Amino acid sequence: MMLLLPLIIVLMMKLSDARTHSLRYFRLGVSEPGYGIPEFISAGYVDSHPITMYNSVSQLKEPRAPWMAENLEPDHWERYTQLLRGWQQAFKVELKQLQHHYNHSGFNTYQRMIGCELLDDGSTTGFLQYAYDGQDFIIFNKDTLSWIAMDNVANIIRRAWEANRHELQYQKNWLEEECIAWLKRFLEYGKDTLQRTEPPKVRVNYKETFPGITTLYCRAHGFYPPEISINWMKNGEEIVQDTNYGGILPSGDGTYQTWVSVELDSQNGDIYSCHVEHGGVHMVLPGFQDSETMLLVMKAVGFIVLAIALAGVGILAWRRKPREYIMRNAGLEEAQAGIKIARRNINNLRYADTTTLVAESEEELKSLLMKVKEESEKVGLKLNIQKTKIMASGPITSWEIDGKQWKHCQTLFWGGPKSLQMVIEAMK
Repeated sequence: MMLLLPLIIVLMMKLSDARTHSLRYFRLGVSEPGYGIPEFISAGYVDSHPITMYNSVSQLKEPRAPWMAENLEPDHWERYTQLLRGWQQAFKVELKQLQHHYNHSGFNTYQRMIGCELLDDGSTTGFLQYAYDGQDFIIFNKDTLSWIAMDNVANIIRRAWEANRHELQYQKNWLEEECIAWLKRFLEYGKDTLQRTEPPKVRVNYKETFPGITTLYCRAHGFYPPEISINWMKNGEEIVQDTNYGGILPSGDGTYQTWVSVELDSQNGDIYSCHVEHGGVHMVLPGFQDSETMLLVMKAVGFIVLAIALAGVGILAWRRKPREYIMRNAGLEEAQAGIKIARRNINNLRYADTTTLVAESEEELKSLLMKVKEESEKVGLKLNIQKTKIMASGPITSWEIDGKQWKHCQTLFWGGPKSLQMVIEAMK
């Protein structure tokens, strides 16, 4: 039997709010521009936020963040536009030289990355490196005022560049002083965006992947900055070998998302918990905290009616009697209610932690729901009607189950029948 921790979301400790910030400038040159790719691109970023952009088509350095446009005078953009036009030509020459050294022709790329970091302890770092065709080519070591070559061609370039000691010292000074000064200035300009903290929204759910094998998922989303620690623990010890990690990805709204999963044997008496650290806050969530989600879909005359119901309690019972058991006993496979798609009758879909019920009419949908409700209650599950919301493409009657009113959302009109996939996508 699997043990569950008490339902807790604990703020374990408040750590330092200090964080690492970075300023990076990227250049990309291509030997054969086309298909929407300019010959030369230069882009600047503070942390993961774009701040400047220049390309060989516009030949203008332009702000990519409102706080950059508001705080830097027009002559700044004009001055750097002129510099970038010169750097564009120099980059083109260097790329042609590399093609000659490698005996290459056709499409090749040449990249440069320069920048610095202001670490959470107040120390700083700086970096400058080049790549050819996506591979590291040559890397600057500011401490020794030297270049590290990755191959024989890079070694030819290294000898030429190291002969100019003045340029080496200039790059070192820019990385250690000027770059950090610009970074601090930009952090002040965009402090409302760059120095904000948005805590993660964390949820735990699970899925029975094979008989007796359950996969636990811990998902965090809506957080900023992107630095986060998330892991599963078993009986108080971190699980490392059997853990799968998702990448930290942008959500498209200025925040980030990630996940971590672990497989477990549901017959063992182990205690699982998800631990999340972000912005100096440590959160602990028990395994199996989340409830199952059920999505109900009904097709009215020429329209689609959606009803969302959240299953409430009985998490252990649901694990022992999975959805397939309930759906089978509810007789959904034999039921005539549903929507015809590609000559097939569809009245339920099951994926991840969501179940979809489908019917041609309001009456049929209610019938399907009641069958599932009855079978669920036999294994100790109850529908949480108070959390249920109905979205309809046409008018429907008021639903009342167990004396509780279902909440109605805004009526949706698409003007005609749509595929179920389009409906599901519209809800996301």
